[in-house]
Amino acid sequence: MIRIASWRPLLIAAGILMIAGAMTHPRDPSMQQMLMNPVWVPSHALMLAGYVALLASLLVLRRSGGGPVGRWMQIAIAGTALQTLEAFFHLISVVDAERMQAGHATPVFTAHMVLGALGYPVFALVAMALVVAGARTRTLGTWWIAPLGILGALLPGLAGVLVIWMGTTGVGVLFAGIALFGLWAILAAVLPVRVAAGSPAAPRNAAAIAGA
Repeated sequence: MIRIASWRPLLIAAGILMIAGAMTHPRDPSMQQMLMNPVWVPSHALMLAGYVALLASLLVLRRSGGGPVGRWMQIAIAGTALQTLEAFFHLISVVDAERMQAGHATPVFTAHMVLGALGYPVFALVAMALVVAGARTRTLGTWWIAPLGILGALLPGLAGVLVIWMGTTGVGVLFAGIALFGLWAILAAVLPVRVAAGSPAAPRNAAAIAGA
């Protein structure tokens, strides 16, 4: 029988929230129209909550001594924290909707774009590294579900580069790729893991190892 550690429900919640946020994201052709869309706030509130839950799950997992240890976990936590900050500004950039429509300065939206220019590609890289490291060490997910996590991190990261760095339009659907990462998170949370010998988590997860 697999013992449910506290990081598991957090990771499941992260996956569900990310999928819900991605599926409800506005699909308007212009940024101004998306900001004016009433679904902007609930959609991005779900995404922000998803990143918060993901960050919390990684912190709990690191504290328990599980997951890909060492630099990979540290880098994943730092990258997720950056993306969480970006998601906050992404959400509240709605306050600049009328200013954008009137052609005025949009400081909050601009902050979101600046953070996004760094946050999207960084999170894509560290999330893919986490998925690969977790599958390789069998401490978070498996190779069977790794393609979901890799593609789910890559697509929104690519969209961020295309939209923010290159000014490309019509690729907003790529942002919804985070739903694949959310699916990976749910599956990774319910699968058994391998705990390294000597890890603080080993005594508590002996049953999990036996059932893996």
